[in-house]
Amino acid sequence: MNVRFVIKQSATPLIIGAIGSALFAVFSGLAAARSVFCGSALVAVALLVSGGFFARMRVGSAGAVVLRLAVSSALKWLILMGGAALALTQGGVVPAPFTFGVIAGLVSTVFNVASHTSSSY
Repeated sequence: MNVRFVIKQSATPLIIGAIGSALFAVFSGLAAARSVFCGSALVAVALLVSGGFFARMRVGSAGAVVLRLAVSSALKWLILMGGAALALTQGGVVPAPFTFGVIAGLVSTVFNVASHTSSSY
């Protein structure tokens, strides 16, 4: 199980969210800053849960790995969609900065995976 990669993968959106939150706090206010951080924290939680689910499984046949990947991805998107719906309806977050936080968190994972896969072992 590659726990370090899962933690790194889920910590990156939090770092991006903290930076974006600081910028939004300076330029737009604390409500927008809180919304940006909530969006990126939602991405971090979804990645931590789905990555932990995928990483703790043993290597099996190719079909089993593809099935685990599909279930892990579906779990991530269910957490993201459910959390976004809950935050936007009950959480009192500002929609545009929240969406910015979610998108920034997801984009940061693309670069994180690219840097992980391009390194040599």
